[in-house]
Amino acid sequence: MLTGSNGTEIQTSGIDFKAEYTFNEILNGSLKLGFDGTYALEYERDAQLDFSGDIQLAPGGDLNGFLNYNQGPSFTSKPELKASAKCLL
Repeated sequence: MLTGSNGTEIQTSGIDFKAEYTFNEILNGSLKLGFDGTYALEYERDAQLDFSGDIQLAPGGDLNGFLNYNQGPSFTSKPELKASAKCLL
C-alpha cells in the first residue's frame, strides 16, 4: 500500500550567515564584497524503507558531515559547511 509519502522524516538544524560591505568611490564606482553560507548542526534521517515499509533499503542516522555514498541512492553528501563569496565592481 502506497501512503503518498515522498520519503522518510528528516530533521535539520543549522546556522545561516551573510555579510556584505560596499566600498564607495573605487575606480569611479563602487566595490561590493560579501559571503554567505550555512553551517549544519544536524541532519537526521530515518531509515529508507521500500514501499511496503517492511524492507530496509538504507539505515538512517545522523548524515551530517559525511559523504554518505554507501548509504543508498537517495543519501547524498551533507557537508557541515557550505559557503560562497562574491565580488561586484
